[in-house]
Amino acid sequence: MTHWLGKLTRFLILQKESAEVVNKLDPPFAAWNYLIKPVGEKAEVDDGELYRELVEVKKTLNKKGASNNWCVSADRSTSGFPIVANDPHLGADIPAPWYFANVKGETFHICGACYPGSPVFFSGHNGSVAWSMTAAFIDNVDLYLEKLDERGSATLTDGKYIPCDVLEEEIRVKGKDPIELKILETKHGPLLNSAFSFSDDPLLSFCASWATPKPIRGFFCIQHCKDVKEVKKEFEYWSLTSTNLVMSDVQGNICWQLCGEIPIRRKTKGMLPMPGWDSAYDWEFDPLPFSENPYILNPEEGFIATANNRHSKMKDEPYTGRDFIDGYRHARIINLLKTKQKWSVSDFITMQQDQYSTVWEQIRGKVLAISPQNHAVEEALQILGDWDGFMRSDSTATLIHEFFIAELTPKIIREIAPGSVTMIYDTYNPAIGSACFAMSRISQIVQFINDQPGDMFEGNWQKLLHDALEVAMQKIMEDLGTDVSHWQWGTYRPLVLRHPLVRNLDDFRAEECCKRWNLGPIPWGGNEQTLSVAAGSILNPKIAPDFIPNLRSVIEVGNWDCNNFALAGGQSENPYSPHYHDLFDEWKNGKGITIAWSKSKVAEMVKENLLIRSNNHTLKEMIDD
Repeated sequence: MTHWLGKLTRFLILQKESAEVVNKLDPPFAAWNYLIKPVGEKAEVDDGELYRELVEVKKTLNKKGASNNWCVSADRSTSGFPIVANDPHLGADIPAPWYFANVKGETFHICGACYPGSPVFFSGHNGSVAWSMTAAFIDNVDLYLEKLDERGSATLTDGKYIPCDVLEEEIRVKGKDPIELKILETKHGPLLNSAFSFSDDPLLSFCASWATPKPIRGFFCIQHCKDVKEVKKEFEYWSLTSTNLVMSDVQGNICWQLCGEIPIRRKTKGMLPMPGWDSAYDWEFDPLPFSENPYILNPEEGFIATANNRHSKMKDEPYTGRDFIDGYRHARIINLLKTKQKWSVSDFITMQQDQYSTVWEQIRGKVLAISPQNHAVEEALQILGDWDGFMRSDSTATLIHEFFIAELTPKIIREIAPGSVTMIYDTYNPAIGSACFAMSRISQIVQFINDQPGDMFEGNWQKLLHDALEVAMQKIMEDLGTDVSHWQWGTYRPLVLRHPLVRNLDDFRAEECCKRWNLGPIPWGGNEQTLSVAAGSILNPKIAPDFIPNLRSVIEVGNWDCNNFALAGGQSENPYSPHYHDLFDEWKNGKGITIAWSKSKVAEMVKENLLIRSNNHTLKEMIDD
């Protein structure tokens, strides 16, 4: 859960473009975006650190790669109990990567959403504390340029060659000879070049805080915690996923804790690969003490929210990273929570369905100021002018808006860096998928639309916007005809939950299996910037949602039987089981189920008992005890 691939992409583009171009191409976290801490405060202008590092690396080269959670305090809830909400965003797959459970042992009791086959509950409660998580994107990975000796077995460090460890791996391939791999491991970490085939590029090593074996507690021990302070103590030993943990306890505390190790860099922020042969660029041996990780306890605003956005002001807190996802979802949460004083569980369930486009809110004035030169653009402006900004599945305006952004984005990128367009969204290795470069791309496009800098497109932004809207309308008409009543966003780009084993079958078998193994298609609204995420492709509106909130949870802290959990699918991985998809309708209709907690609620809801005998004891006897 870090954007190290963005560093790699940044580095590869820098070999083709100037430092000025890469700096302009790679947008910082927009100044209007909210921070997690202080609550509701804005990020302000970027400090220019990236440009300084680009210049530094250019000297070395000497030549031309989602989730929401929030909570409110007891004073801000209608029931007088704190409320914690969570909707992690993962692949639109079935089976969903979550499993609902209520597990009671001799010394603990825990319930919520876990990973199947894992003892870890990432979203849930233990009768004392409720917690939720989002990916925090702590910058805990660096890439280093390396120099090998003539034998290719040692790397240069401060004028001396230090022998590398050699890892030998055998990969067995059915019907073929095994593949033998020799991986060189430097003092920073393994060399990446054999995996990425960089040809003439410098050698790159991979250094990660989580690559060194360490004691792990955190989520593995959270079931025993009695309050948020005890949770915080357990996460002192958590060097795996970087996590925004938002939680509340029965004492009424609400808290955000940034979890995960934060490396201390000696010289730069590590936004690009730095010289591995100079120890001045290495990390300190120990990471930042966990007590200095950013956190919030009981803010006076009475609420906390995160959504993969920037953590806090770098001047006030340690450097935790630069590459965060655009803050539109987080801003929407903040703005909604400010609209009224008291919130309920049902309010939060409704809030998780929100499909309002803050992007449209920001560019509306500039787009509607376009002077239409033909009927197609005139019709588009009429439809957009009547739009309330909600990206509903039956919305015509949403379809036009998404095609417009898809036309405009590559034009702006090409204007900045014509030789690097494909590097930004295409992958350079099939194993990694997206290059994860410039996660704040939409806010950059929004800023260009509003600022319309004179040094781009010869200052003729009116023509650029007009032409992009005209082409967008032409492409929609080619697909859907001229009758705009047939133009519906959710029908054009429906949601399908896909089983991974069906993806690569031939057409005949895939068609047969898809009927049984996949779910959908269903009309679905939203996009990657709406609170209810349905992330496809910024460049291709035809691509179905790939990331969705396949888990939603809302928990009333202290009133433990008052909760709502929704799952995109079901509890079984067997396509022939009735439980393969029996929770899907609840999920798609914005509802969910209650995971019973108290003995009385369990007794009320139980439908079947599975009796397991072991050494003459039964599970029923253990539960009764």
